[in-house]
Amino acid sequence: MKEADSEDYVVRIVSVASGRAYQVKPDLNTGDKLYIDRDYTFTSVPLQLSGGYLIQTANDDKNSTANDHLVLDVGLEANIYVLYDRRGAADLPEWLNAWNRTDLSAGSTDTWASPYTVLIRHVTPGLLTLGGNKAGGGNKAQANYTVVVVPGSGGDGGSAGSYFRETNGLVVVEAEHFSALNRRNDPNRIDWQIDTQYSGFSGEGYLSTPLPQGTNGDWEDACEASWHIRISNSATYTLWIRRFAANAATNSGYVGIDGSQIGNYDNTADYSKWVWKKLGSVHLSSGEHQLQLRRREAGYAVDRILLTRDSSYSPSGKGPAESPRQ
Repeated sequence: MKEADSEDYVVRIVSVASGRAYQVKPDLNTGDKLYIDRDYTFTSVPLQLSGGYLIQTANDDKNSTANDHLVLDVGLEANIYVLYDRRGAADLPEWLNAWNRTDLSAGSTDTWASPYTVLIRHVTPGLLTLGGNKAGGGNKAQANYTVVVVPGSGGDGGSAGSYFRETNGLVVVEAEHFSALNRRNDPNRIDWQIDTQYSGFSGEGYLSTPLPQGTNGDWEDACEASWHIRISNSATYTLWIRRFAANAATNSGYVGIDGSQIGNYDNTADYSKWVWKKLGSVHLSSGEHQLQLRRREAGYAVDRILLTRDSSYSPSGKGPAESPRQ
């Protein structure tokens, strides 16, 4: 991310139609509050938005129909992201029709509104006007949008930098660097979340689903985290997962590619420690694919996922370096 020079500024709030005191919060991360008037916090933030400048709006403005609800002064070339209530995303307000939908998503403790639909617009320095949450659409939205400003040139928000590239027969992803989250029809109505409770993880954290246990998910309906990968060489790949299970009630999950489950689900022993588990193999053609993790039991923790062309390879420790992205 481009840092602002001392004489520069990234974004300023010029006006809010409701008169409420929106705030700019630098260095967006999980745990940050979305709003100035609610206690909802982010449970997951896609890599492309992490570290950006969050505009903390007011949830009490969720019914605004103003065409000029929020005016920002953007000081640097930047990608502007709007995080919109998924309940209203099928009929967005008119001003968002000129924005591009991404395949990113972000989660919060408001599990009715999230995972949020994420839209992007690239801007040059100057004034930017955003309409109200229900200005010509969005009638089913019941939570106000938030905004994230990420300085930098170019980018489409949902593809650039998000494909993990096979290198020397390996694809390695950090779980917390997901491309998207999707609740689907999960019977517990939960999402994958970034967590740090279990020490020994690689990177900034790992993914898990919240307890209590509730109803087990299956491949067809459970919540999903996904990663875009790019395969250079058509071949058969063996899939490994680095996971943590506290006990026998939290030791199972599914992994697949392009909508098809790979092997059987993990449902083995090795408790209270990070271990690598081999789940099966799959033939992949060269090109782009979607790697998918889906819940079975709540509380299952996933740190990394690895694909290898070498069927005799067994990862150890935290495994090899994460694959480069392009």
